[in-house]
Amino acid sequence: QAEMQHTHTVASVLHDLRTAAAAGSYVPLPSSKWSLLGDVIPEVTDIAYDVKHAPLVEPLPKFFNVTRLPTDVWPVKFTDILPLKRSAGDKTIDAPKMVIVAATDKMVTILTQHGETLLSFDAQHQQAIAFLAVSTSSDDHTILTADTDDNVHAHEIKIQAQRVEHRIKLACTQSVAASFRIPAPTEGPERRLTGMAPVAPRAGQPYYVLGDSDGAVSIFYGNGTLKGRVVVADDGPVVKLVPNYGNQVLFLAERSLGFISVASVDVIRSPCMGWGAPAVDLTLDATMQSRLYISLGDGNVVAMDTAQGQAKICEMKFKLPHVSRVPLIVRTLKGYAVALQDRSEVPSGPLRMWVFNLIAVETGYGAGPSRSVVLTKSLASRPLGLGAYRHLGAKARGTFSVVPDDGAAVELWDLAFKTATAPKAHQDTDTSKSWFDWIPQSGIFFVIVIGVVIWNIRKGGKGRGGDYSLSDSDKREFEDVLRRIKNSEGGG
Repeated sequence: QAEMQHTHTVASVLHDLRTAAAAGSYVPLPSSKWSLLGDVIPEVTDIAYDVKHAPLVEPLPKFFNVTRLPTDVWPVKFTDILPLKRSAGDKTIDAPKMVIVAATDKMVTILTQHGETLLSFDAQHQQAIAFLAVSTSSDDHTILTADTDDNVHAHEIKIQAQRVEHRIKLACTQSVAASFRIPAPTEGPERRLTGMAPVAPRAGQPYYVLGDSDGAVSIFYGNGTLKGRVVVADDGPVVKLVPNYGNQVLFLAERSLGFISVASVDVIRSPCMGWGAPAVDLTLDATMQSRLYISLGDGNVVAMDTAQGQAKICEMKFKLPHVSRVPLIVRTLKGYAVALQDRSEVPSGPLRMWVFNLIAVETGYGAGPSRSVVLTKSLASRPLGLGAYRHLGAKARGTFSVVPDDGAAVELWDLAFKTATAPKAHQDTDTSKSWFDWIPQSGIFFVIVIGVVIWNIRKGGKGRGGDYSLSDSDKREFEDVLRRIKNSEGGG
């Protein structure tokens, strides 16, 4: 009778998990159970979370506004944001702060943040566009496009603002400034493009920086002439290139990161390394230029400082709470980090996004709730990309551009928060109630194994006209599972 009661409890747990998965719910689990289940069945992290990092706010409309901008061309595959120079004129006029860039296989469209199409142009590629990168400077507007054959075009964008009555009207033109590609190897396997970034020093001509599959970076002049190429990593391809201050570019490889001078075409300091899983993405902190956030292939995100005063360092400061089994694309606001699951790693179903309080994460937490996850949301639109614009001011506010799964528009996410602060001290007790609290760890293994057995029984029953009775082999397997669970609970 006790075993039957135990089996009934397990069946109830399985039913609740299945119901939660079907409804898209996010189930709280005690830390020990979440970690155990996550190690055995990684997919559990798609429908459950560690109650220690329970989100503080749900639902989201107070903090999270979404605007859908339909485009003249589709399906849209890439998006990013070009910042505009802030107007020093009449402060009563709401001057545009940004324009939105969207790209299909062959076309590029530039939109205002209100959805008005400023310009659509043919990117002039023979093959489909595979990469899009935009300048981060408000003084220089460049869009780089590269196709599946690694041919790169640099598009010079001219944006003019004109006052019309009580509003600012924008006009936009485009021209191809240069065309180029990474140098081909003299021998060996084919070299492929893996990343690119336009760089606009405050004085002098622009540069275009390309990363390749051989772990090297190539730097081109503004007219497309190769300036030089330098190998920066022997641990795999260059994953990401990010313009830094001055004429420096930050490169990320799977196991290392470092800085390149575009003027000297050389690595200017020893690379940083030391994280566990391969790196997949990189972003800079919104307020600390020396702090970086590295997204890893196992879903972890680590914060690293590269300078302390005048000293050059490589110091890992903290990790964001591990909330996802797949890589996260991270962008930062003042005191916050916005993280989105990488759509390429999730073949189907909704994606999830999180917002973290970086002050709370860095301050640390004890055994109680961390209060570091501000909010989370399941996104049925399966957005791709995370172009970012950070608004100036005391509040943490940012606008992000993403591409929904249907590719028929660009979505703008507008998020605004109060200034991030460290959470007040809480008792190190977990007062959350969940049916998982009452199941021992051995019971978790019981849930897993029994679920597999039941699945096999039902799968086999479909071929026997709906007969779900246990076969002799199934009975032996079930009895063996019961015996092992009983022995583990009795210390045997």
